[in-house]
Amino acid sequence: MPVYNYECRECSHTFEEMKTIAKYDEPKEKPCPSCYKIGYIDRIVCTSGFVAPERLEATGGCRKVPKEFNNLLKNIKKNAGSKSTIGVHE
Repeated sequence: MPVYNYECRECSHTFEEMKTIAKYDEPKEKPCPSCYKIGYIDRIVCTSGFVAPERLEATGGCRKVPKEFNNLLKNIKKNAGSKSTIGVHE
């Protein structure tokens, strides 16, 4: 199960949670574990052990997930279980 990283826009608190892909956005609807404000949580991308730390040093190892990537994940989640047409020619 993947581990996702989150950050509060209000107090800058960062935390991680292990979630299924279907539930990766759940923490965005819950209060911040630090300031308890609702609606301020963003999912962020952090470096893995495969990336040299100095590459993302300026961002503290994390950066916000691009909107296009979020849209792609939502589309995958929405279409999960539907018949794939990838590589099928009519």
